[in-house]
Amino acid sequence: MSGWQRIGAVLSILWAIGAPTALAISQNIDASDSFDHCLDLAGRLSRNFDDAEQRAKVYDREANACTRVEMASSTSITPAFADKEIIEYLIIAPILTMWLIGWVIITTVRWVRRGFSPKIEMIPAESWDDARWSAKQVTISERNI
Repeated sequence: MSGWQRIGAVLSILWAIGAPTALAISQNIDASDSFDHCLDLAGRLSRNFDDAEQRAKVYDREANACTRVEMASSTSITPAFADKEIIEYLIIAPILTMWLIGWVIITTVRWVRRGFSPKIEMIPAESWDDARWSAKQVTISERNI
């Protein structure tokens, strides 16, 4: 494997691990925010009562309702990633797309570079000493370009 291929392999592995993790964290942050909002509403509702005992009962009832709703609506990572489309679109498609884009870029750069490289013609040598001299001249002329 060349250096670029190794970098691509490492980035592909990091994407395959990081994308599902980021999705799970994002879903948990959204769930946590909605749960906090629900508890905040429960606290506001309980403040409407003057009696401390009544206030505690209302808050407990509303907080339990928030907990039940949150538990019913929360999803674990396993069911979310059991869906084949999520795996295809979130993990595999970006990896394949980036490998294809990388291949196109590298192939194009090599093609353009070949078009600008000088054409070297070797001069036939009569003896071994002349052949070494011709090779040295070609090497020196390549460096000056």
